[in-house]
Amino acid sequence: MKMNIGNLSHEADSDGDDFAAIFVDYFSPLANEKNPSESVSPEGTPRDAAVFGQSTEAVDESPNPSINPTIDIPNNLAGLYQALFQQLLEFMSLGTLMALNPGLMPARMIPIPSTLFNNTPNPPNKTMHKQSPFYTSAHPTTTRPPSSSPEAYASEQPSSANASPTKGLTSTPTNIDMQWPQGDVCYSVGTDDFQLGWAFQTINAYTIMDGGRRVIRKCMGLAKCKSCSFVARPINPETKKADELPKLPKYTCPKHPKELLQWIPCTGGSGKHTGQPCRVHATHYPKSGVVVVQHFGTHQHLKPVTKKPTPAAMKKLTEIVTMHPTIGASKLKYGHVGTNLEPITKLDPTFNNTDFVNYLRKKIVKQTGADGIQSSWPALLQFQKDSCRGGSFIIHTDLRPECAIIIMQNDYMRQVLHESPTACQTDTIEGEIIDPEFKGTINLHMTSKFDIIAG
Repeated sequence: MKMNIGNLSHEADSDGDDFAAIFVDYFSPLANEKNPSESVSPEGTPRDAAVFGQSTEAVDESPNPSINPTIDIPNNLAGLYQALFQQLLEFMSLGTLMALNPGLMPARMIPIPSTLFNNTPNPPNKTMHKQSPFYTSAHPTTTRPPSSSPEAYASEQPSSANASPTKGLTSTPTNIDMQWPQGDVCYSVGTDDFQLGWAFQTINAYTIMDGGRRVIRKCMGLAKCKSCSFVARPINPETKKADELPKLPKYTCPKHPKELLQWIPCTGGSGKHTGQPCRVHATHYPKSGVVVVQHFGTHQHLKPVTKKPTPAAMKKLTEIVTMHPTIGASKLKYGHVGTNLEPITKLDPTFNNTDFVNYLRKKIVKQTGADGIQSSWPALLQFQKDSCRGGSFIIHTDLRPECAIIIMQNDYMRQVLHESPTACQTDTIEGEIIDPEFKGTINLHMTSKFDIIAG
């Protein structure tokens, strides 16, 4: 359904624009062509002419193709209906739609109203009221767009105020990789699930209506080794200027450490974005827990390494650093002789950055303790102190270098050993305990009996 009032155009769909559809239906006689069965009042006067105070002689119903069937609305009434329509769009926020539709959860793909995109995405002018993302002005403000190149920014927007704001965008896609968006697409995602894999630099940010915040980013491209397929993530420049070039990471390719990485810029792909880096407009709505993402351009370069390691890789690194707090970042990265540790670069590509690994290592050591677990024997004594409350479950120790033995038994284990009529069974687990101060193999022996109570 489409409504034209003055020079304001609005398209409504049946998925999300419930309130806009009601408004359009109510005022549809003002914009659509006349229907003889609906445009005549009970008194025989055409309804549109009666509403606007026109005489019946002024209405020419002859089928003349040169005459525009749309009624010529007086300027004052056209301005009034434009103001009413703008006010309605201003109060139609995404938070209101979600409040009236509880089934729309932030983590799901949420239908996006077509009025979400502002044809004039300028920051709010201090002399005017704040603009919401649903506010479409018939007279655009003269404030400068949030871009260093207004011509480049205008090429990403609809060419006229009457153009559809979603022209060229794919709203609510179902088969898009939200971490690696490609092309001119638009989608919504929950705040907790919002993550961009491409290396974007923030160049502008401003507050919009309803407490939301719009952040504009541009792609910084890729850092790649000249001799192999090793890729890295560019570093943000010191300033947020759109024409500022990114920095290359300090680390180099593990296979070619003497070669510097090469910067490959993002060109935006073919079409209207050629020569312009890909951009993302992310509008955050804290109250609704939703982020609306508009992506422009096509990335024709390889994917850089992700900015953060995966939770599984981070958990494994925490276990390694906890058991080996004295091993430095370089040894963790390439492996340590005398231990069974593999290089942590196999866990996640982000661990190729030695400085980043050193930062994570210090953070883990600080969280686990000042010095961490230095060896299994001090850790065992600390566990006995914390769990036995003055008692002891270590009944025998022999810490000779050639054969160290530690025997542990609590009161209940001793009772089962003496009272249970079943035979004893001993099991051995090899290599389960790792001690950075012991270069040999530590085996764990467990002797057990069948207990009726424990089953």
